Amino acid sequence: MIAGRFADFGMQCEFNPRFALNPAKDAGLVEARLSMPGLSQYGDVEMLSSFEISFKDFRYASPLSVDPKANEKLKACTAVVTVRMHATPTSAVRVGLFFAAFLAELTDGILYTPRSDNYFQATQALEHVLQEVAAYETQLLPEDWSIAPFISWPNGK
Repeated sequence: MIAGRFADFGMQCEFNPRFALNPAKDAGLVEARLSMPGLSQYGDVEMLSSFEISFKDFRYASPLSVDPKANEKLKACTAVVTVRMHATPTSAVRVGLFFAAFLAELTDGILYTPRSDNYFQATQALEHVLQEVAAYETQLLPEDWSIAPFISWPNGK
């Protein structure tokens, strides 16, 4: 479902077949095969991208957001899914942020971004991610782009 949502934004994304978004098995590195034929800065190449994911239980204790509606939604939340991205390869920021926004949509959850210290409801998460990705990619100089071509899944799986 999440991989299919990438296509709505011009990205073909396939997660490593071992990944199933299972908190008991999938914490750690999440690898993705990605292509974006409409984005010239990435070229017309299949690339390997990744982000890290972790899971933990969540119990609401006190207001976390200045938005009362977000706090009401947080009261019902039972888990925190943390997505960490590295700047290399360049596509990792794109894949990680979009994944987080799509997960918020799928679960009707909240997206928290430490950089801005903001909580975004699912309906706002994607708009925020679109802005973050655009800002990140337009600030990069051409020599700072780093693309890892997809050859095969690491560890031959």
